[in-house]
Amino acid sequence: MNIFQSGWRIIRRQPNSSIAVVLILGITTALGYTITAVERGVRQSAARAADGFDLLVGAPGSSTSLLLATVYLRVATLDTLPETSLTAILTDNGIRTAAPLSFGDATDSGPLVGTTGGFFDRGKIGVLSEGRTFNQPNEAVVGYRSPAAVGSKFRPIHTDADGGEPQNATGHAFEFTVVGRAQNTGTAWDYATLVPIEAMAKMHYQAVPAVQALVISPRSVADAYRLRHVLRKGGLLAVFPAELLVEFDALTEGPRTVIKAAAVLLQTLVLCGILVALGLMLRRDREQLHSLPNSDAEIDTQAAHRYGFRRTWIAAFSLPSVGVAIGLAVSGLSAPLLGKMVSNWAGMDISCSVSVAELQVAVGQLIVLAVAALLPSLATPKL
Repeated sequence: MNIFQSGWRIIRRQPNSSIAVVLILGITTALGYTITAVERGVRQSAARAADGFDLLVGAPGSSTSLLLATVYLRVATLDTLPETSLTAILTDNGIRTAAPLSFGDATDSGPLVGTTGGFFDRGKIGVLSEGRTFNQPNEAVVGYRSPAAVGSKFRPIHTDADGGEPQNATGHAFEFTVVGRAQNTGTAWDYATLVPIEAMAKMHYQAVPAVQALVISPRSVADAYRLRHVLRKGGLLAVFPAELLVEFDALTEGPRTVIKAAAVLLQTLVLCGILVALGLMLRRDREQLHSLPNSDAEIDTQAAHRYGFRRTWIAAFSLPSVGVAIGLAVSGLSAPLLGKMVSNWAGMDISCSVSVAELQVAVGQLIVLAVAALLPSLATPKL
């Protein structure tokens, strides 16, 4: 009988055990691949979100809070910048564009942000897909995912003391008209609504706008580092978002390594358990074969050991390999779905998919399985 047909007969004679081996290894493999793909997608999306922010300036405080509030529009407590500092910054010749930001209140779709026309001169994040930028205090530009249509009107919503959930929908009598829509950036800014910073001050009965952050686009790399040095020397907080993300990545490298190692350890333990189960399954199969007349065990005794070794190796390698293939296919489907769930929570587009990295791991697993399959083959009695 053909050696592959003989190996298949081993699997077919014990369907329940074979299915259990495939499913267990498939589930653990899919879990490991999916975790890796989602973790990579989150890091890449977070990095892309910071692309439109060259240099952030804020009052002395936490650089993390400044990054979260400006790039990701997360709730954070930021002090206002002194007016004298703003005047000195905006007169520097090394600045190409500068956009002040004022946070507070919200709309039905997301946060309300006060700024100036300079915000729309900063590359992709300031490009409009529809309409125009605001020219009057009562005009607004909405993010790509805002449900408000160009030409519609709305009133800002009060938020709680921490700038979180809206308290009511009639907090302000100030009414805005939507005159433009930003293009899709895949970031939290797709849900934001931009209004003139003077309007933010008027809504809160302030004589001078409360600028909580300043987004600067320097003319050159040299200007960027010079400005950061000058601003820090003047007692302000000046950070490069990309630099902060690199630091965060290095800071979380340890926990991420532990998580990945735990996933590998889990797969290794499952594989060891599967190998033991395969050894028992194949041993039981040989015992059944010895009791059956006219079976494929009745072959030339001189080649019996080699034949039995090969057919057992085929069975021991085939089952886990099918499990790895199923795990790879399942992770290819589950990673994008989980990425969408994380996107809804994070407020930015997170693209998660199985990449070459997972394929390389799968190939490595198959090599390990090919070697590990020798163990149950060696442990199986001779024909």
